[in-house]
Amino acid sequence: MSLVRKIEDDVITFFQDDEEILWLKETLKEDTVTIAIGGSLISETKNAFLDELLALVSVGMNLELDMKEVKHVSAGFMQVLIRVELEIEKINKQMKIRHLTPEVENIFEKTGAMDLLLVE
Repeated sequence: MSLVRKIEDDVITFFQDDEEILWLKETLKEDTVTIAIGGSLISETKNAFLDELLALVSVGMNLELDMKEVKHVSAGFMQVLIRVELEIEKINKQMKIRHLTPEVENIFEKTGAMDLLLVE
């Protein structure tokens, strides 16, 4: 199973075996990038997702993750979010996570991520 990334305008879409599994839409406003996320945050996409977020952190951006369209988050994916949080703290910036669905919020609570990440 190979992961394919397609970029069109300001949307990055990830496909696995020709099936769309994750999309990201980035919007820049001053020193903050809002990333609307949809689909499933699964282990197969975590490295590509991490690369996207770390690229934004490397240029000194605050991050706001809008997760209202996320259907599923694997427990392993929480490691990615925590790693980004640690990196963003090093440069005195902030990552906010917003609009969790009840299912995704439950995963955040079970993994302890609610205590480690700024969730609004």
